[in-house]
Parts: sequence; C-alpha cells; structure tokens
Amino acid sequence: MSDNYYAIVCPPPDVDADGTVSAAVCLSGEFDLGAGDDLRAAILGVVTGGRATSVVVDLTNVTFIDAASVGVLFDSRSTARRRHVEFRITETRGVVRRVLDVLDPTGVLRLNRPDRRSEG
Repeated sequence: MSDNYYAIVCPPPDVDADGTVSAAVCLSGEFDLGAGDDLRAAILGVVTGGRATSVVVDLTNVTFIDAASVGVLFDSRSTARRRHVEFRITETRGVVRRVLDVLDPTGVLRLNRPDRRSEG
C-alpha cells in the first residue's frame, strides 16, 4: 500500500500559433499538510522551470484540500506574477470549492467555476 493519497501530473505544455505557452498541473486525491512539499515543487517547477506564459492548476479530481495546500496555491500565484506568468486554478467542486470560497472569497486565484445553479 502506498502512502501517497494524491497525484500530481504535469503534462507537456501547449504552444499556440502566436507562441503562447500554456502549462497545466493536474491534481487528484487529497491535499493536506503532507502533500505540501510535493505540490509546491511541482507547481513552482512549471512556473519557474520553463517558458510558460500561463499556468492552470486543474483541481477536477481533488477530493480534499486544506489551508496549507491553499497557501501553496497563493505562494505559487505570487511567484507566477513576479515572473509575468498568468496563474489560475480551475474546476473546483464540492468540499474543495467550499474551502476555497472561505479562504479565497475574492477569487484572487481566478477560479473558473461551473454555474452553481447546475449543481442542484
């Protein structure tokens, strides 16, 4: 049995015809204090290690996120801004969305959210 209860995948970046480089960090599972170092390394590796002009952190398959991991997202956003890289998170649902609504009420992390009316 593995101790990892989360996964982080960084697929190759996409390059548009205009030269815009978009990178993604796809997360799944539960992100708590124990996942923080891996989460930080993965996101900052994408933000600082390449030529990405845009980074999206996809939370589609995240089932839990704690304040420490949200702090990593805020820190990563700050680093991205200093490097002139657009940074946003996307596809939050359920408890993950509720945690982010509380910890990021103004949407600083640029959440792309499905219409709440469609969630029932």
